[in-house]
Amino acid sequence: MQSNILETVRREQSRRLAEKSRHSFATFTQCAWPYLEQGTPLSWSWHHDAICDHLEALYRGQIKKLVISLPPRHTKSTLVSVAFPAWAWINAPSERFLTTSYRVDLAIRDAERSRGLMETEWYQEYFHSSFAFSSSQNVKSFYRNDHGGTRIATSVEGGATGEGGSWVVCDDPHSIMDVTSPTKRERVHVWWDSVMGNRLNDQQTGRMVIVAQRSHKFDLIGHVLAQGGYEYLMLPAEFDPSRKTFTSIGWSDPRTEPGQPLWEEKFPRSVLDARKSAMGLDYLAQFQQAPVSEEGNIIRPAHMHGYHLLFPNMESTHKN
Repeated sequence: MQSNILETVRREQSRRLAEKSRHSFATFTQCAWPYLEQGTPLSWSWHHDAICDHLEALYRGQIKKLVISLPPRHTKSTLVSVAFPAWAWINAPSERFLTTSYRVDLAIRDAERSRGLMETEWYQEYFHSSFAFSSSQNVKSFYRNDHGGTRIATSVEGGATGEGGSWVVCDDPHSIMDVTSPTKRERVHVWWDSVMGNRLNDQQTGRMVIVAQRSHKFDLIGHVLAQGGYEYLMLPAEFDPSRKTFTSIGWSDPRTEPGQPLWEEKFPRSVLDARKSAMGLDYLAQFQQAPVSEEGNIIRPAHMHGYHLLFPNMESTHKN
């Protein structure tokens, strides 16, 4: 009898959490975590809430175009490319997602992970009435549901000519190894402006998202920020008060102390210092979201103060 009561209480708690998940992407992701990252305990940080809040704002139409930059291994793909489309389909199964990366196998990987989440017993038990997968279009790179919703996975090289969506999601547009090439950077810029920019089914209501670590001053994030029209959620590994981020939905970086880590549980000071030592100035781009200038990484006298804050052991000499 006691076990039956406990089971009833557990199921009621799960039902209430699932109902809350319909309206809260952060709650949905936390509930889905055991299925998203099997064997990895949940370590939830305030930056996860920040990403979830801005994706919700995008979903609700408060934002139309969003850029998120943050360091590597900070759960960006799990949130943006895997969990979010699965959450969006609960209440809006007709949404059409066109998802991209610099390599098609990465885009397909996340499309598969997202579908795998939607096929779990947990998701099917609480959200099965929202939609069913269509058997007429059901391959790894392109699947459809019975409400007209689609998920297409492609790449920069794939182009996606002829295919469209209500959402265009770009997760890592550049290879770190290729981004130093002006020709390859320009190819990504043209792809985004002339191909993906025309793939929205409705230019007024469609949504666009770019999520990546900064890799170069003139990477795709730098390119679209120069154009304007994008909300920018910048999350550097170490807090820099002079670059504190504020966004239009009323959010601001909650950190107060210079150098305060973004995700202290996973990336404490000792880990950040080790990465800084190993990466040199690349740390500024990939971890601090502050890529150095195009001028061969030459450090100018006016920049020295900021660099010494991050690299206190740097010699005082510099190139002119």
